[in-house]
Amino acid sequence: MSELMNHSSQIELLHKKASEGDFLSRFNYEYLSFIAHLNNNLYLESKTDVESIQKLKSDKILRAEYMAQISYHRLLKKVWNSVIEESLQELSYKQSGVQNLEDWENMIEFWYQTRKKSYDDEPALEYTEDKSAPEQAYFTLSFFMESQIKKLSKL
Repeated sequence: MSELMNHSSQIELLHKKASEGDFLSRFNYEYLSFIAHLNNNLYLESKTDVESIQKLKSDKILRAEYMAQISYHRLLKKVWNSVIEESLQELSYKQSGVQNLEDWENMIEFWYQTRKKSYDDEPALEYTEDKSAPEQAYFTLSFFMESQIKKLSKL
């Protein structure tokens, strides 16, 4: 139990750190808290981050909870609608591929692809076509993490 508390406090610290700096930095801290939460609290048997992400995509309970958040929070819904609109305007599958407000799997993929662009061999995240992706990814992921951290604090 104390190991869970230690992980939970570290996850919460990363989540709090995500409220500082530019949106790319915010997103990266939020994403670190997200992966730490998936690997240390939700999907302990996963051996990789990608495996945890795939399990999250199949998690019907967390999907339902996040879909409820979207339906209740106008600003969250507005940001996802913006992501969807930008995605549909792209001729290629560059940004997110999120098709509608219930496209849970591609919402998670949007977070993952934004992280990938910021860490993998894309120097300083060249969002010349879309500078809004880190901000959108941070905002939408922070809603998810806020609800997850509230759950952890009740344990």
